[in-house]
Amino acid sequence: MESPLILMALLGLYIPAATAIIFTARSDRHRPLRDLWQRLINPRLIRPGGYALIFLTIPLLTLAATGVDQLLGGNSGWSQTAIGVAGNPLMLLGLVVLLLLLGALSEEIGWRSYLLDALQQHLPPLAANFCLGILWAAWLIPLFFMPGMIWHDSVGFLTPAFWRFTLSLVAISGVYGAVYNRCGRSLLSKVIKPSFSLK
Repeated sequence: MESPLILMALLGLYIPAATAIIFTARSDRHRPLRDLWQRLINPRLIRPGGYALIFLTIPLLTLAATGVDQLLGGNSGWSQTAIGVAGNPLMLLGLVVLLLLLGALSEEIGWRSYLLDALQQHLPPLAANFCLGILWAAWLIPLFFMPGMIWHDSVGFLTPAFWRFTLSLVAISGVYGAVYNRCGRSLLSKVIKPSFSLK
């Protein structure tokens, strides 16, 4: 992948978090960045049952989605990645670190910590997560036009795999939102959980 495309992909990853931090800092709440930081690092905000939810939900959903994709004749890059990772613990560790640094610490802070909270002030949680899922899917559309990215090379724009991916983002947004809400709006739950997702 060429350097300008790498830069665009990185900007796309970190703009949601940067935007969330800027808007949070400008809010009228008392010590808003301290609250954001505490929700990111404080493990006590998550109740004990919340950890079970975090560590079981996404791996099980990923396995189920991979199985359904294979049963429907899918051969998406996501399924192949999941199958490859399942048999290689070192690859799984590398993938967790990569997704943590390039996904959870970037996208999730912006999408869930700021935007989901704002949407839920005006909409019921299910509707807020549905709207967020649509926005999240729309945000990722440029990746389908970047050669060297799995979305371009393996999935393709407006293909059946594209629609499965888009629908899965909207659905998983609801799951992520439920975990986020159930875990006391802890951002740590968002950082840990997507590390197990093959999004």
